[in-house]
Amino acid sequence: MATLALDVRVSTPGGGKTYIDSLVPELVRQSAHRSVLVRAAGDGLDLPQTETILAPAPRVAQALWSQST
Repeated sequence: MATLALDVRVSTPGGGKTYIDSLVPELVRQSAHRSVLVRAAGDGLDLPQTETILAPAPRVAQALWSQST
């Protein structure tokens, strides 16, 4: 079984957030693979309970965090 890592960090509400709120639950539900979400703390997304890695909330901190992992 493969692991699907989905980076669902979004910076502003709108089309991208709506798309992620709609797509990710279906991907997790229909996939036979393990799913891990990379999210920003307090992102306001309504996603299913699955393994989650929380990235720092400020975009500058996220960029530094992404480069160090």
